[in-house]
Amino acid sequence: MNDAYKKVLFRLEQDENGYPPASVEGLWAKAVEGGYAVDNIPFHVYGIAPGDVIGTREEAGETWFAELRHSSGSSVFRVIVKPRKPWTRYARPCTTSAATAKPSRR
Repeated sequence: MNDAYKKVLFRLEQDENGYPPASVEGLWAKAVEGGYAVDNIPFHVYGIAPGDVIGTREEAGETWFAELRHSSGSSVFRVIVKPRKPWTRYARPCTTSAATAKPSRR
């Protein structure tokens, strides 16, 4: 990334199960008039989307999210696909060894 881009850190709130698996997420943002425009899709940060203009603050040499200044109108949708059954139900135990296996004729 060039000097126009900056990694902006966002604090994350974890639930009682420890999700998300981190307490901070970093997003790339490009310097624009009025702040920084977010330039990638957040995995865990809610309320922020690509193109949003944000304000930042410096803390201990790091750049942190301070406020949303202008919404881009974009949205981020998260899709979580969970199997109906545990994967172990789909696995079958191996009954032959590689040395004794015969090719099938189909």
